[in-house]
Amino acid sequence: MTDDREEFVIRYTPPRGPARKVVFAPRAVGGYDRETYERRNGEWRCTGREIVAHVSLETPDGIAG
Repeated sequence: MTDDREEFVIRYTPPRGPARKVVFAPRAVGGYDRETYERRNGEWRCTGREIVAHVSLETPDGIAG
C-alpha cells in the first residue's frame, strides 16, 4: 500500500497580530505532525507542535483528505 498523503498548509492573518499558519505533515508511522507558526520579523517562528491521528479539510464541496 502506498501512502499518497501530502503536507498541507493553512495560512491566515487575524485582524490584530501577526500572520499565522498551521502545517499538517504526514508521519511515516501514521497520523500527522501539526505545527503552528507566527510571522515575526520577516520569518516564520514555530509556536507549537503536536501529533494528531487524523486530519480532514471541510469545504462547501465536501471533505478533502
